[in-house]
Amino acid sequence: MGKSTSDPMEPSRTRVVIWFRNDLRVHDNACVARAAALRASGAEVVPVFVFDPTFFKTSKRGVARLGAARAKFALESVEDLKTTLKALGSDLLVRVGESEDVVAELTLTGANERTIVLTQTEVTSEETDMDVRAEKKCTAVARTGGGDARFERIWGSTLYHIDDLPFELSDLPDVFTPFRNKVESKCEVQSLIPSPSNGALGSVPTSAGDFEWFPKP
Repeated sequence: MGKSTSDPMEPSRTRVVIWFRNDLRVHDNACVARAAALRASGAEVVPVFVFDPTFFKTSKRGVARLGAARAKFALESVEDLKTTLKALGSDLLVRVGESEDVVAELTLTGANERTIVLTQTEVTSEETDMDVRAEKKCTAVARTGGGDARFERIWGSTLYHIDDLPFELSDLPDVFTPFRNKVESKCEVQSLIPSPSNGALGSVPTSAGDFEWFPKP
């Protein structure tokens, strides 16, 4: 009887969580493109947006972070993203809660199961601290049943990609004109990433079907 050629370390199931945060588009979105590529390799894709109470609170200086107009715009933007994803055959799960708890709830825990969380690279302390907490919790949850979880942080928040800059960040010019002169003469804006085709993200698995709670204005 011949030996199996399958890799015993190959995950039996892979879930890709697209953690939407500040970039609520499907076009020119590197996280979405990466998810579509992983879906083509057999992974299931679960897009999610979290209304985290951190961003509803008053800042340390007593300034409201989310006024009525901004909250209305955020709800409309999330609803538009959900409509767009549904038109592609996917969906957007929406929850209110601590981001690390919500993302961890979507983490697979079965033996030899893998969860990959895709999120845009953040640079400010609150968001990066949230990233660290979420990754630690997802990893711990996955390991309870013998699974594996990891984060992929993908740059996508600037006109010029960070990897294309003609200098190290430690040498970033202090004022705009020298920065502009360097980037305009030595690097190019990357091409737009096309929107995924219909069905490229698959459908949200039924196991996540009861997960959503969409807030109303």
